[in-house]
Amino acid sequence: MREWFRRWSFIVVGLILVALVGFASYKDSHAADRASKGAPWTPTENQRLRIENKQLKAGLVQREFSSVQQRWNDAVAALNAECAAVVKENEWPPDLTCDIQTLQFKEKEKPATPPITKPAKKP
Repeated sequence: MREWFRRWSFIVVGLILVALVGFASYKDSHAADRASKGAPWTPTENQRLRIENKQLKAGLVQREFSSVQQRWNDAVAALNAECAAVVKENEWPPDLTCDIQTLQFKEKEKPATPPITKPAKKP
């Protein structure tokens, strides 16, 4: 029985070693094939130029957007300042707000306070 087990264990260990060596050599040969072909994700010169063109356009639009956003912020600040000046000229309460969409003045809404309830007594 021992002889049989020893013989089969050598065979199994040998097969495992052969499989590992075969897998390692297969992996290395495919890595060499990929390296010799060059990276597949490198665009052609024409494609690279098209991408760079779009990148430059996106940068220009981003700068324009930042400029327009700053001008919009300045305009809204001027509108709010003018609303505050109208409130002051008319001697209205200083806590009025101006709706910049409708140009209507109204009192600030006070947050609703929940009613105070006493906890129920335990029996």
